[in-house]
Amino acid sequence: MSAKEKIAWLKGLLSGLEIEGKDAKVYGAVAETLDALAAQIEEQNEQIESLRNLYDELEEECTALGEDILVLEDLFDEYAKDEDEDEDEKYAASYVSVTCPSCESVFYYEQENDKEEDGMLECPDCGNRFSIDFAFINDDNQEEMDS
Repeated sequence: MSAKEKIAWLKGLLSGLEIEGKDAKVYGAVAETLDALAAQIEEQNEQIESLRNLYDELEEECTALGEDILVLEDLFDEYAKDEDEDEDEKYAASYVSVTCPSCESVFYYEQENDKEEDGMLECPDCGNRFSIDFAFINDDNQEEMDS
């Protein structure tokens, strides 16, 4: 039995008792107050149910959004991995490791930009200039890339 039904039953009971005077007014006011409270409770229950439905919809949308984000993250990771591999290959093809014969410092140079016309390189650590066979290094570097 709902609160509204119980209050209607109470009102019927009060009217059957044939109460008169001040007592009738008090009991009538209590019954009307209870009726108003029951109406507010029903209204709040409807609002709560509406909010529950809205929450369920939002939960479904957030779950779907989360799944979409995971798919996008996977795609991005694959794309970034492919880009990293492309960059690694690009740098491997253009940079060569060289050891200075004087100080034995290892440094890298970019074949196209740092190659001097006289076939000489300068060590960035000790400043010593030394000759290098660029054709040999290019063949060596190509072998490393092929393996």
